[in-house]
Amino acid sequence: MKRDQSQGAELYSYDVFQILLDYEINRSQRYPSPLTLLDIFIIPPPGQTPELRQAMDSAVASMLNSHLRSADIPARKGDQYLILLPTTDEKGGRSVCARLLFIFKNLPSEEMGLAFNLAAYIGLASHHGGPDLSGDILVQQAASALNHTRQQNIPAYAAYSDIQ
Repeated sequence: MKRDQSQGAELYSYDVFQILLDYEINRSQRYPSPLTLLDIFIIPPPGQTPELRQAMDSAVASMLNSHLRSADIPARKGDQYLILLPTTDEKGGRSVCARLLFIFKNLPSEEMGLAFNLAAYIGLASHHGGPDLSGDILVQQAASALNHTRQQNIPAYAAYSDIQ
């Protein structure tokens, strides 16, 4: 995994994520298999210092790297995290969302001996694969589901299929 030096986290940079997204979209179009995208927004704890923010970012990156499959593609884009789940249908994506929300509730950080209580909002978009799959549409659907979740103001996840 490429280390994103500007963010201090071991996640793919957004540029690399875009390349890998395009690759997985093309693969899923040619050899139809499901593809799921998670768009995650995390609200940091109030009163954070730059040191606490760096520890939180490192803890989130470490958690994602340790709780996702090696085939999954986690990236960071500003304050948001994107996770591409190849060969994962909506049901599998929902399982990943539930597991991540559980872990985010009490995210430990061994570096500073701190425990974070983070509010995570997740938008999920999934496609069964085939020629009508579009990366732009998948990204837009995940963002719409995330916006829906954030409007509810309850840390949770929403699938695009739930809000259509």
